[in-house]
Amino acid sequence: MIDKKKFKKGLINVLKAMFFAFTGPVIVQQAFQNKDHEFYLYVLIIGLLLLMLSVFFGFLGIITIVNAVLNNPKQKDS
Repeated sequence: MIDKKKFKKGLINVLKAMFFAFTGPVIVQQAFQNKDHEFYLYVLIIGLLLLMLSVFFGFLGIITIVNAVLNNPKQKDS
């Protein structure tokens, strides 16, 4: 049986990853278009952090969904 709480938490994490996967590249691209601007480096760092968050939340969401579907007894609910 599927653990609905874990499954919902996993879907929310995947949705967060999708949001960051779309906003991160847009911000990075805007940073590269404005290399002359004084905030270039800050905008680039923010965009790269969003890209890393996308990967993190993607893996976290997939792991949570798999654990919810397979009912992995080794992991405790947190």
